[in-house]
Amino acid sequence: MDLTPIFQSVIGLCAIGITAAGTWALARVAAHFKISAQNAVLKGFDDALTKAVQAGAGSAMSLVQSKGWTDPAVKSAVLDFAAPYMISKFAPALASIGLDPTDPNGATTAYITAELNRVFPLAMAPVAASPVTPPAPLPATAIGVLVPAV
Repeated sequence: MDLTPIFQSVIGLCAIGITAAGTWALARVAAHFKISAQNAVLKGFDDALTKAVQAGAGSAMSLVQSKGWTDPAVKSAVLDFAAPYMISKFAPALASIGLDPTDPNGATTAYITAELNRVFPLAMAPVAASPVTPPAPLPATAIGVLVPAV
């Protein structure tokens, strides 16, 4: 009795099983690295947003000295500086996430402004806590007013 056809069938089925398992494993590994790559790109984008906000804070120091960090005009000045700065200095980071830095419709600028608003509190915390940051001005009602002790 010749068992060669049975062995060939078994070997063929094993080869199909090994190929299927290898394909599944490679797909899982590829998915893992794609997610890791996307996370790295998004972290780089967030870092660029943070640097743009901090550059805007540096440009608004005179306004901070006169109005303090909590004034809405300070936030507006920082973001008004940071959006064009982000587009001009970090064009490769924008392109890596699919944004066109030369967008004529302004959609990129609107998206960047929204993202800058998102990272604003976390990006400003180290700047506001820095020893070289000017102190917030005293409220106008507290200047020159002595409160008697009771």
